[in-house]
Amino acid sequence: MDTDVLYAAFASDSGASRVLLNEAIDGTLKLAASTSLFLEYEAVLCRAESLERIGLSRDEVVEALDLLAGIIEPVGLHYQWRPVAKDPDDDFVIETAVNAVADMVVSFNLKDMAAGAALFGIEVVRPGTLVRRLKDE
Repeated sequence: MDTDVLYAAFASDSGASRVLLNEAIDGTLKLAASTSLFLEYEAVLCRAESLERIGLSRDEVVEALDLLAGIIEPVGLHYQWRPVAKDPDDDFVIETAVNAVADMVVSFNLKDMAAGAALFGIEVVRPGTLVRRLKDE
């Protein structure tokens, strides 16, 4: 799960991103994250403007991330695959997916990630697309 999706899950309680986060908490959806990706989650969610937008305190966000850390599959980055994304800031998300042997990355940023992830047979999908697929199963 890319950081933009996790942010959206915190910011809106009715969107597809929140549905996916709840699926992960319920154990229906498996999430994986490297240390660098998880640290980005914390850095983005704990920014003053993020806290204001999502209506939580820093302590509440950290508590939620602690819960998330307990259900996420930790991924060690044994190999670095750079550069692969159009935006170099997205390389570590693809690296995490490759090292996790993930089927897909959920992101709003298909434009910058899809081609790089495809080199490894990893699909990049928007949250709404994955929610629809899960409903169809």
